[in-house]
Amino acid sequence: MGGMFSVLKVRKDQKPGDYQDPGWYRHPQGTVAFEWTGALAQAARFQSEGGQSMPSNLAVLTDFDGTITRTDVAEAILEEFAPASWWEIEELHRARKIGTREALARQFVLLRAKQVDLLRFVDAHVELDESFRDFAAFCERRGIHLEIVSEGLDFYVRHLMRKWDLQVPVRTNRAVFE
Repeated sequence: MGGMFSVLKVRKDQKPGDYQDPGWYRHPQGTVAFEWTGALAQAARFQSEGGQSMPSNLAVLTDFDGTITRTDVAEAILEEFAPASWWEIEELHRARKIGTREALARQFVLLRAKQVDLLRFVDAHVELDESFRDFAAFCERRGIHLEIVSEGLDFYVRHLMRKWDLQVPVRTNRAVFE
C-alpha cells in the first residue's frame, strides 16, 4: 500500500466534495525523517529463557487499528461522522485503484466534527485488545524492540496510547486540524 506516513490535512474551509490538491505540506523544521548514513553499532547478544543466545536486534512492528485495538478506529470514526459515501472511496482503496494517502484524504475531508468530538467518540467506543499489554511486556523482558507502525492517524493513536499508558514508539500519519 502506498502512502504510508502521509500528512493528512483536515481543512475547515474546504467544501464537501472539493478534492482539489491543497499543495504540499510544509513540515515544521526538524520533523522530517532522513536516512542514517553513519556507522552502525555492533548488535549485542543475550541469553533467552531457554538458554539459547538470541540477538537483541530483534524488532516487532505492529499495526494499531484492529490489532492493538479491538476495532478499526478510523473506520469507526468514518461510520459515525462521515456520510455513507466514504465507503465508495474505501472500495477504490481496497481494489488498489487509489493509494492510502488519497483514500484517507478523501475520506476524512468528509468529516463534519471537531477533534474534541472525535476523541470523545473514540474514548467511548474503542477498547484496547486485552492481550497487548502482556505482549508488550513479553517483548520488553526479552529486549525485543516493539514499535507501532500504523496507517491510522496520530490524533487518535497518540491519544489512546496516553489514555492506556502504553510506552511504545509510534509511527503514523499526521492529521492537521485547521
